Amino acid sequence: MSNAGIFLLLLLAILCGYVMGIYQRRTDSDDADGAPDSSQDLLKNLGYLLREETDAGLDQFIHRLDVSPATLDTHLAVGGLLRRKGEISRAIRVHQNLISRPSLSKAQQRQAQIELAQDFAQAGLLDRAERLLLELFEIDDAEREKVAQLLVDIYQDEREWERALDIVNQLGKGWFNKLSDHWQTLRAHFHCELAAVAVQGGDLLTVRRILKQARAYQKNLARSYLLEAEVELQAGDSARALAALEALLALDPDSLYAGLPVLQDLAKKEQYLPAVKRLLQQGWRQAGIASFVVMELELEVGRDPEVRKEILEVAIQKSPNLRLLAAYLALLIETNKEVGSVLEPLAAIGEKLNKLPHFKCSQCGFAGKQVHWLCPSCKTWSSLRPIKGLEGV
Repeated sequence: MSNAGIFLLLLLAILCGYVMGIYQRRTDSDDADGAPDSSQDLLKNLGYLLREETDAGLDQFIHRLDVSPATLDTHLAVGGLLRRKGEISRAIRVHQNLISRPSLSKAQQRQAQIELAQDFAQAGLLDRAERLLLELFEIDDAEREKVAQLLVDIYQDEREWERALDIVNQLGKGWFNKLSDHWQTLRAHFHCELAAVAVQGGDLLTVRRILKQARAYQKNLARSYLLEAEVELQAGDSARALAALEALLALDPDSLYAGLPVLQDLAKKEQYLPAVKRLLQQGWRQAGIASFVVMELELEVGRDPEVRKEILEVAIQKSPNLRLLAAYLALLIETNKEVGSVLEPLAAIGEKLNKLPHFKCSQCGFAGKQVHWLCPSCKTWSSLRPIKGLEGV
């Protein structure tokens, strides 16, 4: 919703509160002075507040709209809007004002504390946000999952995977606290992150153990098989690396694209070349990713050029793609000098393609050249997929 739409909703909420008698005099001394509050003044001050013209609007809003259970949503909406606009210090004032009010119940004060923690996090005050959220996490109420998610978000950004995993594990403790698929997915990815750290330390046994744990939480986690293939190749066990990629293909053909570097290394060993070609052919049939065809043909440079051209022609007809076209043009230039001299300027297509993104987030549309298991934009796990189609990989 746009800021204008939110502004209208806020005005409506305040007007309704006024009609219902929510808008009250602050103290008995105000009554004695005979200075009744004015709804027009309140709306004018709210306008100042949202137009960033003066802090007077915020002061008047805090002091003249009484804090009560009935007006809580209005205060929270204003604070949330200020945070979304990037006015963190003003949002903090609104939420701190709520927390200090004895008229709110403990549960309502916790709502305000959660909002305040989000203010701190957005302002980069991560220590303060974490302390507040950890206190709230100890309270087993309806907001606990929301608090857990906010803590996990902080730990993800800071790459503190063990602390993030600890929060999820605590959330799942108890007979009746079965974790949802969302939390199981997070737990599996956190194990993969810890495995990646162990890889850097060269601890292969620990890596294997952690990956086994990851699959216990999410059996079909494609990332774990890709990581296993990379680790086994690094350890010199090509057979296990190949087996991991075969499992990956069976599980998620699209994800085999991220395993192309492993396949390229395996193909350097003659005994694994047939298996690599087979995986590429299966990947093309199942996922329709052009790079599988291109790589297979690159591995068969000694093959009859006419056969290679025919393979590319069939592939282009099945799934029109610029990478396939670039490979076809390169082959024509290589095999036919007369035609090649005419087509050579088009060889630049390949260079242009190398600048295009390879992966795109299915949730927010973020695109990049390398795979991110956690989308940098929307913070969704496993949402980046290889781009297909005319300009795809």
